[in-house]
Amino acid sequence: MQVSEGELLRRMRAIAGFTQTKMAKLMNCDKSLISRLESGAVSVTLKRAMVWADKTGNQDMLIAFVAGSQVVAETLVHTSGILGFASMLFINLF
Repeated sequence: MQVSEGELLRRMRAIAGFTQTKMAKLMNCDKSLISRLESGAVSVTLKRAMVWADKTGNQDMLIAFVAGSQVVAETLVHTSGILGFASMLFINLF
């Protein structure tokens, strides 16, 4: 299953435990922009995605997504961040 940029942002926000209102405050924008970004109505710039990842603490998910590895991005959604990523790499290497 391919994850869109907006869906990635939504998942990152959800994992951080933030509402759209809280995310809007952190991003210094309106809640409506958060909704439009997550729905795909507004394109996500790399700069905005990097700030979003920083605010949510999900830089590892963004790196995996930008690298084009949907499998890694999906794994990170279901594991505990970088530790899950490292575990997955270890298992796949050996």
